Order: sequence, then C-alpha cells, then structure tokens
Amino acid sequence: MAIDLTHASGTLARLLQWLRRFATTLNGPQPVRPAIPQAAPGAVAAKGSQVPRRETPGAPAGPIRTARELAGITDPRRQAVNASFNSTQPIASRRDLYGRTHMLEALFEAVVDRHQHALIYGARGSGKTSLVRVFADYADQQGMTIIYTACEPQQSFGALMALYLGDVPDTAVAPRDLAAFRERARLIGKNSGVRDVVEALSFIRRGRTVFILDEYDRVTDPEVRAETAALLKMLSDASIPVQIMLVGIARDLRHLINDHPSLRRHLSAFPLGRIDARSVREMIQNGGQKIGITFDDDSQQLILDLACGSPYHARLFCAHAVLRTLREGREQVSGAAALAGIVTAAEDWSRLSGEDAELFHDLVNGPPGETHALAAVARLAAVEDVVSHARLHQLIGADATMAIARFGPALVPDGADCHVFRDSVAPQFFLGILATHAAQASDPHDQSPITFSASR
Repeated sequence: MAIDLTHASGTLARLLQWLRRFATTLNGPQPVRPAIPQAAPGAVAAKGSQVPRRETPGAPAGPIRTARELAGITDPRRQAVNASFNSTQPIASRRDLYGRTHMLEALFEAVVDRHQHALIYGARGSGKTSLVRVFADYADQQGMTIIYTACEPQQSFGALMALYLGDVPDTAVAPRDLAAFRERARLIGKNSGVRDVVEALSFIRRGRTVFILDEYDRVTDPEVRAETAALLKMLSDASIPVQIMLVGIARDLRHLINDHPSLRRHLSAFPLGRIDARSVREMIQNGGQKIGITFDDDSQQLILDLACGSPYHARLFCAHAVLRTLREGREQVSGAAALAGIVTAAEDWSRLSGEDAELFHDLVNGPPGETHALAAVARLAAVEDVVSHARLHQLIGADATMAIARFGPALVPDGADCHVFRDSVAPQFFLGILATHAAQASDPHDQSPITFSASR
C-alpha cells in the first residue's frame, strides 16, 4: 500500500480517533490495539465501495530517484536501525530489556539464590529468549556455568541431554572424577533414560550449572516431556547442583505443572505478558536517540496502540517507520511515516501468512455489524494471548460465539473454553487491517462496509 505522506494527516487523525473510541468501548487491560495492511500501488478504495479506483493522474512523474531520496538511502544512520530496533534476534543487554527488569530480578532470585528450576513461557515475540540470554550474562558473572541450546521436535530425551553433557566444562567436575564423568557422558544417547542422565550429572559438584532448554514447546513427544519433568524432580531430590530452565510458548508449557504437581516445590514459573505503555515509549525514544532521530507524539502513540505491548511488534514498527523517515530525508518520525512503516510490516507478514491474511481481508470486508465483535476477539488475543469465551462474552455478549467461529482455522482451541491464534503475532495485524479501513471513512463513527484493495 503506497502511503502519501503529504496527504496522510487526515487518515492518521481518523485512525487515532478510531483507536481511542475502540479502546473506550472494549475497556481492555491497557490502551493498546492493532496493526495494518496494504493496497495495490496507486489504488485507493472509494468509501462504501468494494472496487478500488485509481487516483486522477497528476503532474508528470519526476525522476525515479531524486538526489534527496538517494541521500536518504545512503544515510549512515540506517546502519543503526537494526541495532536499535532489532525484531529478528534476541537482545543481549539489560539496558534493552524494556519492561522486564522485575521479571529478571525474580528469575535471578529463584535460580541463583534459591536454586530452583524455572519455567519461562509467553507468546511468540514476547521476549523469552532475550530474558534468558540477559539472565545468562549475569549468571555467568556470578561464576555459574550456563549451557544453552534450542530443542528439536524429533529429539529423544537422551539425545537432547547428550548435547548438554557434551558441553559441561572440566571445571564443573573434580579432577579425580573427570575421566569417569566423560565416559558416562559419552554413553548418553538417544536410548538413555532419566536415571542414566542423573547418574552422569551426579559427577558435577563444583559450582552451579544451568541447562537452558529454549523452544521447549517444539518437543511434542509426551514421553520426552514426562522424562524431562522427572529429571527436574530427581535433580532437586538428589541435591545435584544442576538446574533446568524450560523456555517456550505458554499453551505448550502450562501442562507441565498440572501433570506433575510435585514439581511445584522445585520450580518457579515466569509468564511473560505484554510490557507496559511506559516501557514501550522508553523503547521508542531511546532507540530513536541511538539512531539520531526523534519520534513525534502521533508516531509514538500510533506505535504504542498498534503494538499492544508486544516487544516484537514495537521494534518491527519502529524499524520500518525510521527507515521510511530516513528515505524521505526527514529528521523526525511523523505519525504518517509510522503509519506507512506499519503498513509495510503488515505487507511482509501477509506475504508469509497468505491463508490467514486472505481470511482477515475477507472478514474486514464482511457484514459491518460483525466488525466490532471480530475486533474484540483480536484485541483480547493481542493483549492476553488467549481468547477466553467467558471473558469475550463479558465484552460483547451473545456475539462471542459467532465472532470466534468467523475466524475459522486461524483460531484454534486451547483447552476448555479458550482459543488462541495459530499464528500468535497475527492479532495485531488483523486489528491494523480493521483500523486502517475504519480510518479511510470520512466519519470515524461511520459503520458502512470497510473496503480494501490488496494483492493476494
């Protein structure tokens, strides 16, 4: 979707008004909301029409690239965008861990001070891996041994543990036991059980060692999960100075405590929800300062509303908004540039999530009387990760069942009375598609059909 910054102020104002009205109606947990879509280049949708129309041709087109645009493309500040707003890799510095300081301190206390195992879970993009990597840096400074790997779906319990045992340093084992430990560790393989692993780990007696099992939600074999739970308990019962940190998506880890209630005295759970509005603003402002660019009030508010407290979405939207601003040769990110950047981010998502994107476009172009209920579903998922039917019924009444059903395969059951989006980052993009169309109406209270022209 091409965004003309010279004509975007009216659309932006209507978008912000729509978001404020929507927040008041839903009375959500915090003033956060949506993300945004795309239209065919050069096309806009006429109000109340399903058919896009071309803008009236204006003056003859200028050069493909002006000197100003070329200067923006080569602006050296572009090199700092990824470092300041990296949405593709975990962060490694505590100063960039916005909104998680309290969680980091609690994790440090549980693992380092009280020698407990840890369960860290949250939605995709909530910053789980960033949290454990910052923790690992601090724990290493305390003399602990940290061994990290990401789990694979088809791994057996023994094969998974062999990776960690192979990386245990000599300093964790007494010199007189080192040869025996290495021999035991060498024998651990795909057919090894919990007792075999515990016997090998019993040689570790110097300092404390932490195994971080990232992406543990990818482990789908119930037997491997049961053996992992047994390992946690046996390590604690035997007072072996080895602790386990399991990291993954909430719906795949919640069962661990329920299925193994005896673990509760050995384990601390750390659910990662959305970060607060103040932390999102701090992220935006500090990131801009590192690059050498500022964000105006409208751009900050728009990104805050559309990110819904998700660190991933906030960084993604900021990166695209800054790149757009630099390309235009400007020194401040405007609300219009932020909107354009969010649209670009949504276009990227749509190309990689074609089935959900097509469904979302169909929904926003459906009966206008349904849009409020559909938005409530997406907003609830964006803020709370899960759509509880009871909670949704409180918000929109009898329309709750219809709204859940309309999302079809994009929304999957998650235990009794709950659903989750199969793509956990999708709710913000649906809300953005809906918000953008609402902003296209000249009257923000207009309930006429939402129109949108998208390439699929």
